[in-house]
Amino acid sequence: MTDDEVLNAPNGGVPDRIDRARDGHTWRELWVYQTRGRVRELQFVNGRLTSIVDDDAPATTLQLALSRR
Repeated sequence: MTDDEVLNAPNGGVPDRIDRARDGHTWRELWVYQTRGRVRELQFVNGRLTSIVDDDAPATTLQLALSRR
């Protein structure tokens, strides 16, 4: 899944914070969403979603979300 797809997804949208880092030809972004004490972090490498960390979601749900990309 790309960063554009996440921005346009029903449960995506604009994050509260984006941290960016560049290492040579690799861009890394960490998108942080904070809602009612819940924190969700999405990590992108060169515009592709590589991991999701969600306070409330079980690990199996997150693996399924990543496998659909």
